[in-house]
Amino acid sequence: MDPSLSEKKLTLGELLAHLRHLYQPDHRALAEALQTSHSTYLKIERGQRELSFLMALRICQFYQLDLHEFISILSDEELGRNDFSVMKAIEKRERKKAEASKEKL
Repeated sequence: MDPSLSEKKLTLGELLAHLRHLYQPDHRALAEALQTSHSTYLKIERGQRELSFLMALRICQFYQLDLHEFISILSDEELGRNDFSVMKAIEKRERKKAEASKEKL
């Protein structure tokens, strides 16, 4: 791995983008190794989709990274953020509260 990378703290998307640009894998080989489509990988990279643990393991295997090294590059904010499903549930709860308060008026 690029030594300067281990000194940085990145979001998951930034890390995946950096790995992709650093190693420049063939899109088909990457998608095949991760058992997903290239567009799904890009959605994860852009923060539009959550990374599963199994896919994280496949990414580490593909790029020949140690899982602990992969995790150590992620920022504390990234590791502490809510999952997308939690964020959506919170948004839904807030919308319901707002609608309920409008009905009372």
